[in-house]
Amino acid sequence: MIGPVLVSDRQRSLRIDRRRLSRDLAGVLRRLRWKGGLSVSLVDDREMGVLHGRFSGDPSATDVLAFPLPLPPGAPAGAPAGEVVLSVETAVREARARSLRPRGEVLLYAVHGILHLCGEDDHDPVKARRMDRRTLSLLRALGVRHSIERGG
Repeated sequence: MIGPVLVSDRQRSLRIDRRRLSRDLAGVLRRLRWKGGLSVSLVDDREMGVLHGRFSGDPSATDVLAFPLPLPPGAPAGAPAGEVVLSVETAVREARARSLRPRGEVLLYAVHGILHLCGEDDHDPVKARRMDRRTLSLLRALGVRHSIERGG
C-alpha cells in the first residue's frame, strides 16, 4: 500500500499545483508497487547547493537528490519511505533551454528521484539508458511527452 505523497514547496521559480503533483506521483508509485509514502521537497538552486554540498561534498546545485528513509519497526502504514528533493529553478532553466514545458521537467526530476529510491542506477551507460526508458514510460503514463538529454 502506498502512503501519501507529501509535497513541500519552498521555491518561487514556478507556481506548482501541489495537489496535482502529489496525485501524479502517487500514480507513479502505484505503477512501481512502492511501499510507504513519499516526501517531495521543491527547492531553489541555493537550497539545493547547500544540500548537495552537505551530502556529496559538491556545493553546486544539481537537479534532484533522493534519500531513502528506513522505516523503523512498527512504523505506521504509509509512513514516508523516501524523500526526493528537486530544484525547480534548475528545471525551469533546463526546460527553457530545450524548449520544453517546465512542468514536464519537474516531473522528470521527480520520477528520476523515485527510480533511484527503487534501486535504479544511472552511473553506468547501459543502466542509464534503462533508467531513461523507464522514466519516459512513467511520464507517458501521466500524459507527459518529454525527452532526456545526457551530458557526455
